[in-house]
Amino acid sequence: MTNKYIFDNLPYKNKRFVDLVFRGSLNYERETVKFHRKLMYEELLKISKKKKIVSVIGSKVFNNFLNSELLQKAKKRLSIKEYMFLMSKSKISVSPFGWGEIGARDFETISSGAILFKPDMSHLLTWPDYFIPNETYVPIRWDYSDLERKIFNYLNKPKDSNIISSNAQNLFFKSLSKKGMNNFCEHFINLVND
Repeated sequence: MTNKYIFDNLPYKNKRFVDLVFRGSLNYERETVKFHRKLMYEELLKISKKKKIVSVIGSKVFNNFLNSELLQKAKKRLSIKEYMFLMSKSKISVSPFGWGEIGARDFETISSGAILFKPDMSHLLTWPDYFIPNETYVPIRWDYSDLERKIFNYLNKPKDSNIISSNAQNLFFKSLSKKGMNNFCEHFINLVND
């Protein structure tokens, strides 16, 4: 069995050719769960329609200039392997709040090497602190009023984007190491003992 992605034979396999991705469901009965997702979805649709960026918003694909097989597949449900390949070809991934502030998409984004855009997390304490503004993720206002400006700021500054995504990825993989796991356990033992 091979770990290679099914799209490895494409000529642009090592390039991030998707500017922006948001794959999230809006099918939730609870308004509290879908509110931020729906608002994000609507904002991203507006941005993708008026700007010439390659984006995947839900199952909608905008500006598929390469006529990419991956982007054609993105119009439908993707396997986890296909989804992670899409993430690995994306520059920016947005992760709104849903069931809570932190979601699996945050870590899928970080591990794929895309830059994480997320509503400002400064109200929340995490350990390890994966959410360091403009160091490990790009915070956006909760009403998304700065979303478009920040998207184009980081698309136009790939070196800055790479620094942030690399910082996040290094922190994440360090926390999953044996030493990182030990530090995590020691942190909670110290909390209990205090």
